[in-house]
Amino acid sequence: MLQFQYDGIWSAVVGGVVGTTIEMELRDGEAIIQISGKWHASNYIYQIQFVTNRGRFLIAGQPTGYSFNFYPVHPDAELLLVSGRYYSNGISSIGAHWGMRASDSKMH
Repeated sequence: MLQFQYDGIWSAVVGGVVGTTIEMELRDGEAIIQISGKWHASNYIYQIQFVTNRGRFLIAGQPTGYSFNFYPVHPDAELLLVSGRYYSNGISSIGAHWGMRASDSKMH
C-alpha cells in the first residue's frame, strides 16, 4: 500500500496491505530525488524505494523481479507527484513527476 501526505493532506490509500506499515517523514529542506523498485512479469510492482537528497531512503515490498529507476534530469528538481494504476491485487504501474516547487524557483 502507498499513501502520501502533502501540506497536511493525505492521499487515498492504494495497493494491498501486507506486512508492517512503515513511514518516512521528510525533514525541512529534504525532498525525494529518486524512485527505484522491482516489478514482476505478473505486471505488478513488488518493491518500491524512495531516496531523498539527504541520503535517507524507505524500502517497501519484496526484492523480486525486474528493476526500474526514476530520477529527475535537472539537478535541482524533486518529486512533485506520483501517479499510476492499482487493482485489488496490487499496484500495476507508477509514474514519477519531477519539477521545482514554486517557492524554490528563482524569479528574475
